[in-house]
Amino acid sequence: MRIIPPPVCHFTAGWSARFQAEILPENVASANDRKAFVAAGLLPPGESGPGDHLTSALLRQAFGARTSHGGGPQVIYISAPARIQGDDVLLLGSDYRPVDAPLDGVSLSESLKELARGGNRRKLLVLDLGWELRRGELGFAPERVAQQAIDVVERVVDPGRITLVSCGPGQCPMIIAGAGRSAFGYFFENALLGRADGWGPVGADDGRVTASEACAYVCQKVEGWTVAAGIARQTPVVLGSGDDFALTAVRGDEVRAAQFLPEEQTLPSWIAERRSQWSAMFQGSALALRPRLLRRYADAIGRAERGWRYGGDAKQLAAILETEAAPLVMQIDESCRNASQTAVVSLAQASHGKEADPKLVAVWTAYLNAASRQDPTAAPDLATAQRAAAKKKFKETIAEIDAVDLALAAMESLRLASEDFVPRLIVVDDELREIWPSPIHAETALAHRLRVRVQAGDCASESLRAALATACRGEQAASYVEAVDWVTDTLSEGWMHWQAGEASLFSPGYADEADCRRSFQLAETAFAEAQEVGKTCRSAATLRDRAS
Repeated sequence: MRIIPPPVCHFTAGWSARFQAEILPENVASANDRKAFVAAGLLPPGESGPGDHLTSALLRQAFGARTSHGGGPQVIYISAPARIQGDDVLLLGSDYRPVDAPLDGVSLSESLKELARGGNRRKLLVLDLGWELRRGELGFAPERVAQQAIDVVERVVDPGRITLVSCGPGQCPMIIAGAGRSAFGYFFENALLGRADGWGPVGADDGRVTASEACAYVCQKVEGWTVAAGIARQTPVVLGSGDDFALTAVRGDEVRAAQFLPEEQTLPSWIAERRSQWSAMFQGSALALRPRLLRRYADAIGRAERGWRYGGDAKQLAAILETEAAPLVMQIDESCRNASQTAVVSLAQASHGKEADPKLVAVWTAYLNAASRQDPTAAPDLATAQRAAAKKKFKETIAEIDAVDLALAAMESLRLASEDFVPRLIVVDDELREIWPSPIHAETALAHRLRVRVQAGDCASESLRAALATACRGEQAASYVEAVDWVTDTLSEGWMHWQAGEASLFSPGYADEADCRRSFQLAETAFAEAQEVGKTCRSAATLRDRAS
């Protein structure tokens, strides 16, 4: 795909905004950026190739494009989602499959090496990278994609390359909602339309836009707009010291970057019905029982509506909304159905904040030691017999034990596990699901989710253990109703950190292991503080009650 160049500059562009996998949302803003480039004559439809859904192979081809006029200046514009993979960054094509092929993608480092082998000493590489933390509405997770991309660019030496990265370290790409555009794409188009003439410390108002002027304009405009709009700051980064060169001549007309304004039209039924359902839940008991799930449901509806209003594919958006909404609605409905029977949502509440019985914890630990350390490959028959004997003894011991006390002790045993956490987690989940086929407490539900996470792919057992242990501590701290007024802020801070760790754990690639553990450690500290206050308040309330 070639953007119409001025006489001496060769443009290559590649967009990946729509995906074959339905669980990946269409990047409507990126798709609209491309439409705007076409409308402005920067990317003619006749040379647009497969449009805004380049496969991985075509993205690689965009990096490998060579100039056809004797090594003249070259601009490569890449707009694609990205994720971390080891010490590299993967650019995701339209054929990316997150479930069965999560490591597929275009290596940024290899692409940069391919670009460097071209030998061109005057080139501008524009990396309009995008990413979305799919569970990001649960909390804030450290965003490392931009920093990793910058590190990769600096690591691959190419003296003739100037690189413009859409975000600075720790930042995410922002959307101009009123225009249906990405902030970066909108201002880069304005730069090519001539607005960047004269910008930057070496800019000259001479009727031409150079690479350095375009970079200076985009950096200042994107940062200025995000700050003025009151959203998270986005500051593009310029890397490299290649030779400056002219990109385009300033147009005589006053063409401005395109905007895709929302149309006033009747909502389709698949959005209207979800809105109505959410309103009914909000008016009912769902807000009190599952406020976070209700908020996530509202976020999902809002994303779908914004995508539809800005020209996204209605069929795909409806499918994504159905995928996101179905489990949320099921959990909310289940909570509301059980509300008339019990308002208990955690083991800590059900046990009124009491700690697990040490003797029962020891019973669980002995059983888990026996059940998780047998090696069935060495002596299958013996291992099966030993496991069956351990299970029989365990069942006899707990026959008269209350189910809540049993589950509470199981969580404590897992919290204390120093090794073989995953096998122990699986055994505990199997045993508790014999009592509750569908988990009804927050702690047991999380244990089951962690088991499912293990089956989905590799993850560090220590992070799994920390997620469960910290959540149990948080539920324990929240169970002290006498201290609600005193610990609300502390609990909120703790859950924010815990949700950041959870997002890192369930969205691999967006934050590393150290970030994940750090989040859980910060949550543990906050919950421990809240729990101590809760114990003090409960003791004071008990003394007060006795005195009266």
